[in-house]
Amino acid sequence: MRMWTVMKTAPIQLNMREQRLRWYGHILRRQEDHSTKLALNFEAPGKRPRGERSTKEKEKKKKKKKKKRAFRHGRSVSPSVTHYRSSSPHTGRV
Repeated sequence: MRMWTVMKTAPIQLNMREQRLRWYGHILRRQEDHSTKLALNFEAPGKRPRGERSTKEKEKKKKKKKKKRAFRHGRSVSPSVTHYRSSSPHTGRV
């Protein structure tokens, strides 16, 4: 049985989607010259070089690498058990 059926709540993905759509609607109702609306509608002039990733894709890839690196060094939100097992309880060294 699904957790949200027992708890009588919606899945987190639906809540997140709803919040994003609410924010988007809020931005669309803003004045045309408001900075957030200008940023939302911004299109970079010219063409991207052939084979070049978009900035958004680059940023996603960079964040993903950073997250992996942090996890390997035990700095993630939920560090692996092996990190705790390999570190000394008194010094904290790996």
